[in-house]
Amino acid sequence: MTDTLKRTRLAPLQEDQGARFVPFGGWELPVMYTSIVEEAEAVRNHCGMFDVSHMGRLFVSGEKALASLDSILSRDLTSLAVGRQRYSLLLNEEGGILDDLMVARIAEEEFLLVVNANNLSGDFIWLDRHLDPECPLTDRSESTLMIALQGPESEQHLSGLVGQDLSQMRFLHVMEGQFEDAPVLMCRSGYTGEDGFEIILPIEAGLVLWTSLSERGVKACGLGARDLLRLEVGYSLHGHELSPATMPTECGLEWALSKKNPYIGRQAILDNPPRTELIGFICEQKAIPRAEFPVAVDGKEVGHVTSGGLSSRLPNGFGLARVRKDSVGENLEVLIRGKSIPAKRAKVPFIPDRVKR
Repeated sequence: MTDTLKRTRLAPLQEDQGARFVPFGGWELPVMYTSIVEEAEAVRNHCGMFDVSHMGRLFVSGEKALASLDSILSRDLTSLAVGRQRYSLLLNEEGGILDDLMVARIAEEEFLLVVNANNLSGDFIWLDRHLDPECPLTDRSESTLMIALQGPESEQHLSGLVGQDLSQMRFLHVMEGQFEDAPVLMCRSGYTGEDGFEIILPIEAGLVLWTSLSERGVKACGLGARDLLRLEVGYSLHGHELSPATMPTECGLEWALSKKNPYIGRQAILDNPPRTELIGFICEQKAIPRAEFPVAVDGKEVGHVTSGGLSSRLPNGFGLARVRKDSVGENLEVLIRGKSIPAKRAKVPFIPDRVKR
């Protein structure tokens, strides 16, 4: 691995657990510990933990924070209560998606933005440029760890460690707590489609939490399982389904656009009808589709795979694809290693999520 890749502070513990590391967004992160399928099954049936400390954690505060963020982010935050979070988009003037993120209101005048690792520096610059000067922007990514605890047993494990009843927390709720005499921020959210929590806490306490969860039998999981799980429920990945060259209306994200706020990129979206769309598909063979593989209709190329894989819960290879808006029909072909594999459009999500609503 190149010396320029960063590692999270959990890496030494992960090495001891047998992690296999790969480059990802400027980081060296575990792709798996045992096997992708085994780790995904652990999350679906029990509980798994992911090191997501590579993701950015930006804090915006001040009396004008709400109004300022409302002029930048695509979702209306006026109705966002303290202790709640929601998905939103950061757009450029052309309506392209600079990043997708989670925004949590942790106090009346303080917000947390969890952004994608590869976009952290660009997001910080963009936000710093457009936020009101009276709204401090702080990056606490390097002073904290972030652990995603996912699966039906996650509440049981986390409650036992923080000593709090978390049963009343629902999906997208946020709660503060204590662990090892350190402050903990617990968000009932995740990127797997399963019930779970994303936990932000100081580094030393995070190291203890990872070890404590492992001692409780929680399986450490890597990027491979996380990617498979998110694909099964149709969650988009920036750099694959989303990019600065695609508008939300080309990604099935119309629901993430405020109908009243004059956020950056709004006018461009209103002025430009979508040229492409994001669709789900399932192959009629076991072949595995990968990103950038061509997609055709009646032998004519109409787009490309954005993400693909093979799941134990689906009969054959499946994935998401970006195709021309004018392409029609349910029957597709995916060119996999020089062979045309028949496929059919499929409803997304491929597998329903099981978050606690």
